[in-house]
Amino acid sequence: MCNSRARVAPHGGWEPVLGPNPISFAFPTQDTPLVADFATSVITIGDVRSAKVEGRSLPSEVAYDNEGKPTRDPDAALNGSVRCFGGHKGFCLALAIELLAGPLVLGKAGKSVPGTRGYLFIAIDTCVTGNHSRVAEQIQTFITEVKASKPLPGVHQVYLPGELGNINQRKALSDGITIKDDLYYMLSKMSD
Repeated sequence: MCNSRARVAPHGGWEPVLGPNPISFAFPTQDTPLVADFATSVITIGDVRSAKVEGRSLPSEVAYDNEGKPTRDPDAALNGSVRCFGGHKGFCLALAIELLAGPLVLGKAGKSVPGTRGYLFIAIDTCVTGNHSRVAEQIQTFITEVKASKPLPGVHQVYLPGELGNINQRKALSDGITIKDDLYYMLSKMSD
């Protein structure tokens, strides 16, 4: 996990004081590792920037302008803030990450983060339990149970975190990637 530049409003506020504070988990399985990676904001800053480049409006109720008014304008959101996901629960998680990956590892927190961003890595060696393959087998059994969950009406299947990304990656590797000309131009300028 890491903290990042203040772009996210706390639950009940609108001023940006938290970062999008991404958090990741990875678990061994008997096949492809299970990886979850997400921001604690309801929309990522990358998605806001993409909406700006593509001339799209943001979904409602995800961002505020620099006066605290709800906005769907990406430019206004970039000058204002975005919300934490999940109301007060997402705010609690974002706050915990801000502190775990900030002051507890001698980084900074809040609006001073661009000075020293903090990172926190926690690794658990499954060999310590004496049986890495048993751990992976138990995780695989659990994943099989999750995947076997009956989907809601209109839902094709239950997907695991990262599963759609893996499917899209395989498709992109075999078929290539199509992007809009203006995005290609922006990315080309960034690489110069």
